[in-house]
Amino acid sequence: MDRRRGPGSAGAVTGEFQPLFIAESRPELVFGVATVEQDELVLSSTMPVRSFHAGPDGTVAAGSLGVLIDNVIGYAAMLHRPVDHWSVTTEMSVDLCRPLPSFGAVRAVGVAEHTSGHGSISSGRILDDSGRLLGLCRQHARFIEQLPPATLSGEVGDAPLPSGQPGATVLDLLHATLRPDAGVSTLDWVSGIDTSNPLGNVHGGITLCAAEIAGSSAIRSVSPGLVTASIHVCYLRAIPAGTALRFTGTCTHPGRSFAVAHVKATGPDERLYATATITAGVRGADEIVEDE
Repeated sequence: MDRRRGPGSAGAVTGEFQPLFIAESRPELVFGVATVEQDELVLSSTMPVRSFHAGPDGTVAAGSLGVLIDNVIGYAAMLHRPVDHWSVTTEMSVDLCRPLPSFGAVRAVGVAEHTSGHGSISSGRILDDSGRLLGLCRQHARFIEQLPPATLSGEVGDAPLPSGQPGATVLDLLHATLRPDAGVSTLDWVSGIDTSNPLGNVHGGITLCAAEIAGSSAIRSVSPGLVTASIHVCYLRAIPAGTALRFTGTCTHPGRSFAVAHVKATGPDERLYATATITAGVRGADEIVEDE
């Protein structure tokens, strides 16, 4: 792979190169995501797979990849940002080709495919610790004229992690409750420091995680045995810390080998903050099959 271009060779990267600037936030600590590393224009990070990444069905939740992915392809998007600007995610998607491992580690590698003065499109690959491809990811981002603080305060950084609770799952990491029903699932939580990005809003990877849990739970309630195959999230507006959120997943196509759910993330005033589409397919021994 060309370390100057990464996974793709098409597209254009414009603007002056900006040094990699890492801003600390709690979601990386909560999910165990390592600091992003740089090799020329290719960025990468790893996340050990732990029991607290398990979703409601007891297997590793596909949404638990959210923070890792958002960090890698998000920081790749910012390598050519305007001076004194940051980026915010407008769309993010994940396509999985294999079930996630229940042990070991996962690694994400990402690069900016196209940038302009307004935003960027970046892409990446998700690998297991043997280098096998687990999935592909993509992000659309726009630049804003704002920079976050580089480090967490001692009080925030040293606070106990929810992953330290005995028997913790990904729902505990989000401080969320899930109520599944036939074809519909609701996930409620109040955003706080454990789910906030460096700008003080809900981390894009956390939004993806919550959406995947709500959508996959709705699917499993009517199409048991299927596993998440793809996640696509549209971020409509920033979600400030302290917002009471409800992610409502509705299975719009239940099937025996392929199913689709749509998710809406709303606040207490029914304001729409994000939407998502989750698909699920049959779990194979080594891959996900999506034929009907």
